[in-house]
Amino acid sequence: MAFSQARYIDPVGNPTAFCGEWLDGKPVKDIEIRSFFEDFAQGNVVYGGGSTALVRKEVIEKAGGFDPAITHGEDWDLWWRISTLGPFAYIPEPLIYYRVFGWKKLLQRQSTERALQEHLYVIEKNLGHLPPEAKQRLYPLAQCHMTVLAALGSYQLEEFERAQKFLKKVGEIDPSWTSPERILWLAVDRAKIIERDTGSYEEAIAFIRNMFQHLPSEIQMPASSLQKAIGWLYISGAFEQHARGNLKKVRQYLLQGIPRVPQALSNRGVVSMIIQALLGKSFTHSLRNVMGKKVNQPYA
Repeated sequence: MAFSQARYIDPVGNPTAFCGEWLDGKPVKDIEIRSFFEDFAQGNVVYGGGSTALVRKEVIEKAGGFDPAITHGEDWDLWWRISTLGPFAYIPEPLIYYRVFGWKKLLQRQSTERALQEHLYVIEKNLGHLPPEAKQRLYPLAQCHMTVLAALGSYQLEEFERAQKFLKKVGEIDPSWTSPERILWLAVDRAKIIERDTGSYEEAIAFIRNMFQHLPSEIQMPASSLQKAIGWLYISGAFEQHARGNLKKVRQYLLQGIPRVPQALSNRGVVSMIIQALLGKSFTHSLRNVMGKKVNQPYA
């Protein structure tokens, strides 16, 4: 089987963001030809909703075809089974346009109890036959990944009781997934998706507030967590604007972010952005040449 990247467009054909991304598919330098079996433990990695897949009919038949018992993740299940028959080829180029009419309906479908149960069924179906060591390594990862997605979607839909139930389940599978630090970054990452989709920091921040106010009682967050999460949300926005050369926005977002997360000043990428935002790129380039070392380090 071969598959590629996909580019998102809106109903009239303009490039748009979908689930926080403008392009579906990870960037790599060249075509990848390898086993993708373990990749599927973290969800469907055939991009463009399956529209980029190119596979022979006899291969689909050999893999057993689509499972009619599944209404959530049926393509994920099929590609996963096909991956047991041999390597895939991934082409890191957008070869299709994926038209988007809004992702709220998708979010609602993926965040239900039924959707989660079907996703867990797909995981059991595809990992249940593995040797004990491989299953012990991959099974909890797959369960946590899909259950966390259901929890985050429920928080976004303000279905707080359901979200708490899902997060409790994650903690029972692997407590490290519900540590305060991991919860903070889960909130920041989903908030960034919301900001990209809506163009609204207010809506993204409202999501963080709602999530932190309705966590299960088993998860105790430090008092500074809310402001820290909002701070990193703005700082991540500063990095995006920096990549676009919009220094005015960089300054604006850093002024919102740094007071909330002063420890970010220990990050070289943040310091470099501050220098460029205040003094301009030409000054920073000259300073880099004079010092004989890189000033602009990537954000980690």
